[in-house]
Amino acid sequence: MTMLSEDPIETVLWFFQSSGFLFELILSIGLYTWKLDRRPPIFFRMGLSLTLMLIICLVWAELVHQNPYTLILRVTVFYAMCLAAMKICLCLSTGQAVFYLVAGVATQHLIYCGAQIIVSLLKSFTDMRGDMLSYLVYPVIFLALLPVVYRVFARSIVEHAPPSTVSKHIPLILVGVMLCVNVFACLFDELVGNTRIPVLAYLMFTLTRLITCIFILVLLDEISGRRAAEQDGLMLQRLLAQQEQQMQHDKETVDLINIKAHDIKKEINDLGTALDKDEIKDLNTLIDVYDTKVKAGNEALEILLAGKALLCQKRGIQFDRMIDGSCLDFMRQGDVYSLFANAMDNAIEATDSLDVMTDKYIRLIVHPDKGMAVIHLENPYKGRLIFKDDLPVTTKSDARYHGFGMRSMRMIVTRYKGYMVVDDSQGIFRLNILLPVP
Repeated sequence: MTMLSEDPIETVLWFFQSSGFLFELILSIGLYTWKLDRRPPIFFRMGLSLTLMLIICLVWAELVHQNPYTLILRVTVFYAMCLAAMKICLCLSTGQAVFYLVAGVATQHLIYCGAQIIVSLLKSFTDMRGDMLSYLVYPVIFLALLPVVYRVFARSIVEHAPPSTVSKHIPLILVGVMLCVNVFACLFDELVGNTRIPVLAYLMFTLTRLITCIFILVLLDEISGRRAAEQDGLMLQRLLAQQEQQMQHDKETVDLINIKAHDIKKEINDLGTALDKDEIKDLNTLIDVYDTKVKAGNEALEILLAGKALLCQKRGIQFDRMIDGSCLDFMRQGDVYSLFANAMDNAIEATDSLDVMTDKYIRLIVHPDKGMAVIHLENPYKGRLIFKDDLPVTTKSDARYHGFGMRSMRMIVTRYKGYMVVDDSQGIFRLNILLPVP
């Protein structure tokens, strides 16, 4: 069958026979890259890349004599073309492109092996013709298996998108994949040649390659998940360090405000009869708003709540609190500040978005109980919360850089062997934390 056939059906079949593997690769890689940022103008880039790949693919099929060694080279060229196309069309590093290429190649061969096993069984136990199995049944099976593989393997890898610098083991995995699905498979076909081997033996060899691809995808999922966890850990550590610096800055600000408020009160009282009692009382009341001393029994907590109380007052949020912060003395001051800063920031943001003024409140309770430090915070909210890993997912559009607050809180609680539970029933967000006191 050649491109020059006068029969249009044969020409169509030749086209798909020559380029089918390329389309399988593109679909398989697309399972992992469909969420990535694209380079504009994306349709021009995609069209140009696909056109060039198809030209190379069809010219190769027409001009290059097929044998196991040219087939190995052909598959390698296709891998290189897909790698280049990803770099042209998508915003990703070379390391990420190699990662997705490995995932796509393993996925393509996994589905290919699964489809070949089904086709072989149909050929053995039915009267279906070989050309019907190759040109009709196989593509249908391949397309049907794509969503299955996405649900089982690809979805998790997509959620844990690898960072710009991926594991140094990825190139080694790529070499292993190419040996398994390309070199060894082609050499096996060469050694077998026209020899008629038992169907069971062929199925065993194909099943071995299928299982190898499954292990590769599981390994890639583990690598991407671990790298994502490492990146999150570094981000959380930077967040905690920034909040410790913010605590020192807030302490200096609170001290300065308290000193100034005290000095102004003293000057007002020194005026004596120059002002009547009602004017003095009004001025003192006004100054009390900025007298930010908050008694909480813990210095870090007092520094934080001084600023948050002012913010709540400014935004019309009632801030109810009963706090005995002395039960938190076993914690690092930076951890105390970070824990409550994230909790209060989330509560203020959620409460501030409410429309009804009477619903705007935040309630914070901190007290010791039976050898535990008990923390309870609640506030109303609007909308619907979506939970993942028992924590609410950020409502901000860019989840890559937001949503670390709750995770940093859980990290701090876990550091002190505590427990954190979140409840959102009846439109009230409730955060409960138990920390064992040493």
